[in-house]
Amino acid sequence: MSNLLEFRPKRTYDFWKTLSNGESIISNFKDNFTINQVATTIWNLINGKNSVEQIADIVSKKYNQLKHTVLRDILEILLYWHSEDLAIFNYHPLYKLGQLNKNLPGLQLDTIYSTNTELIYTAIKNAQQQDLIVTGSMIIGIPGESLESIQKTFDFGYKLQREYEANIMVAWFVPYPGSYYSEHLADYQVTLINGKDYDLYSTLYPNIIGRNMDLTTMRNLYYDNMIKLMSGNKAKTYMRNIDLSFFKYKTSYLYKNEYVYEV
Repeated sequence: MSNLLEFRPKRTYDFWKTLSNGESIISNFKDNFTINQVATTIWNLINGKNSVEQIADIVSKKYNQLKHTVLRDILEILLYWHSEDLAIFNYHPLYKLGQLNKNLPGLQLDTIYSTNTELIYTAIKNAQQQDLIVTGSMIIGIPGESLESIQKTFDFGYKLQREYEANIMVAWFVPYPGSYYSEHLADYQVTLINGKDYDLYSTLYPNIIGRNMDLTTMRNLYYDNMIKLMSGNKAKTYMRNIDLSFFKYKTSYLYKNEYVYEV
C-alpha cells in the first residue's frame, strides 16, 4: 500500500466537460463516462503531480470523510479509469511500466501497450484514407529503458511499416540542458557518455549508458535495426543516403540538416 500511496496518477487525455450540477463527462475518445462531483474532484487532481496520498488528503478534508475510506474509493476508481484508458495510474516522464505491472495485479504490460497501439493503428488508417503519407518518429534510450524495450520499439516500427506502409525513423534520446532528464539522470542510475558537452550529442548515437546497457551493444542494436527499417521505408529522401556502417565505429553529428562524420 505504501508504494501505491506514492503513485502519481494522471489523466490520459485532458478532454472533458463539466456540467452545471458539478458532475463531469470524461472521454477516452471511444466512450463517454459521466462522473459525480466527488469523482470530478479526483479527476481534476490527477495531473501527474499529486500523489494518491495527497489526493486522499484533499478529498477527505473537502467532503469531511475518513481518509482510509476515501483512499479505498480513490484506488478503486483509479484502477477503473486506468482499465478504460482514461488515466495512467502512476504517471512519470518515464512511466514506470515495470513497477506498475508488478504492483497492480490484473494490469499487464501487453494490455497497456495494446491500448495505445490500437489508437495509433486507427490514426494511421484514417490518415491513409485521406491519401496522406505517414511517417513515424520514435525515441529510444530513455532512462529506465532496457535492451528488450528498445527492441520492442523497433518491432512496433516494423509492424507499422509492414502492415500499414508507414515510414519509420527511430532516434536516440538526448537529455537536453534544462530538461527534466538532464537534472535527474542520477535518479535513474545512468551516465552521460559525453558529459555535458552537448555539441557531441546526436539523435543517431546513444547518449547515455546504464547498468545493463553498454555503448557497443546499444550502438550495434541500433545499426542492425535501422538497416532493416531503412530498407523497408518507401520515402528515403529525408535520410540523405546515410552510410550506416559508420555508426559502428564513429560518432555522428547532425549539423544544418546534413550528417557529418568524425573519427
